[in-house]
Amino acid sequence: TEIPCDGIGLHTGKTVRMTLKPAPAGTGIVFIRTDLGGAEVKAVAVNTASTGYATSLRQESVSVKTVEHLLAAFAGLNIDNAVVELDNEEVPIMDGSARPFVRLIAEAGIRTLEALQPVRKIIKPVFVREGNKQLAMWPAETTSISYFIDFNHPMLKEQSLQYQPTEDAFLRE
Repeated sequence: TEIPCDGIGLHTGKTVRMTLKPAPAGTGIVFIRTDLGGAEVKAVAVNTASTGYATSLRQESVSVKTVEHLLAAFAGLNIDNAVVELDNEEVPIMDGSARPFVRLIAEAGIRTLEALQPVRKIIKPVFVREGNKQLAMWPAETTSISYFIDFNHPMLKEQSLQYQPTEDAFLRE
């Protein structure tokens, strides 16, 4: 079912009304700016405009800001198809995590569609480095994430995580 949600954009401070809507197979995740006459921004890698302090998507001259927590909720719940209507440029921050979006989506219900989604399979090791940040991916039978960060700051110190991403684990964590 449709999920209405109101909130404030973290970076803009503007009030935003957002509605999450089910979408047919093959739609993907699409943001629709109702304040701009229904202009669309598809949540695909090529539309990534920035990732500093928040993730913004841009398609032609239309952008949507601070999408990372909502997209995490969709990914964690294995949702491939949805329409996100916004009457402003930024997704509401809620409590600063994906949890409120996960709860809203779970309450509305998730329907499995019959169409298969294409998946990317890692067939050889991949390494990406930018400055002091790096990412490595290896072929494996099941998905797992090992995460390590060191901000070299007395309040944050080193942090690590070992995670097997499943819908149940995502809901629990």
